[in-house]
Amino acid sequence: MNKSIFLLFVALLATAHSTAATTLRETSRKARNSSFLQEKVDSVDVFAISEDFSKFTAGSEASPNPVNLTGENAGSIPDSLMQQSGWSGCGIFQAGGMAFLGNMYYNEMWQPGYLVTPVFNTSSVASFTVKFKARSKSPQGDSLAVYWNWNFHGRIRDTFQDVMLTDQWEDYELTISHSDTAVYLDFWTENHEMYIDDIQIVLRVPDTISDTIPDVDPPNTIKNLTDTKKPQFFVNNEYLFIEHLEIGRTVEIYNMLGQCVRRQPYFGNSISVGDIPNGVYIIRSGFYTQKIVKQ
Repeated sequence: MNKSIFLLFVALLATAHSTAATTLRETSRKARNSSFLQEKVDSVDVFAISEDFSKFTAGSEASPNPVNLTGENAGSIPDSLMQQSGWSGCGIFQAGGMAFLGNMYYNEMWQPGYLVTPVFNTSSVASFTVKFKARSKSPQGDSLAVYWNWNFHGRIRDTFQDVMLTDQWEDYELTISHSDTAVYLDFWTENHEMYIDDIQIVLRVPDTISDTIPDVDPPNTIKNLTDTKKPQFFVNNEYLFIEHLEIGRTVEIYNMLGQCVRRQPYFGNSISVGDIPNGVYIIRSGFYTQKIVKQ
């Protein structure tokens, strides 16, 4: 074979190999990006309400504290005893880490107390999940009605679900289809006193906040920021702690509904978050984005 022809053949072969390799790398990159971007829009569980009654330290299950937290009539439960403000009801008593709904005289008769949650927003979902533990004080058990936005005077009867309680602790889970900007739940037994604990109201919402992250290669295909120290955010119940962030940058905290709940410049100190409810949040500062869980 002529030497010049042989060299031309080698050059053409190298070009074809390079083109194929480039195409393979691009296809692989797009596939990884597609997978990465798909992960960013996964849905997440957002706790609209999470109450474990751990601050109900008085009394016990066998002997609830005799002080009615709502007074002689229906009223608010002191915020200092709850994980979130806005709880109310009638006939609510501390029972050593759980709530006891005892008999009260209201509406001109003796009847079991009831518990009302703070208002929460379900406008971003078609339904939400209610989880709790409960038991009836009566050996016969009882029917527990869970109302949402119940109109007492209108007697709207399609806004509740019933569960049957026994005198043993059991876990309950309800799915409620109701989308609204302001929702509250009412727990009310039919005949007997009851205990309740570990109430969670869960909204499964799209991770829409992550959609705002710039479309870049996945972390494993770009330079790992080990030499420049990527900003890091850490949170406890009271403060957001920040490392490796430039002084003067603005820090934003978003809940999973896309609402900015805190925005302030960073001056080297921690940021107070004690007034923000527990839950999942997105921290943003310029390009940097990090998901945290406050609990």
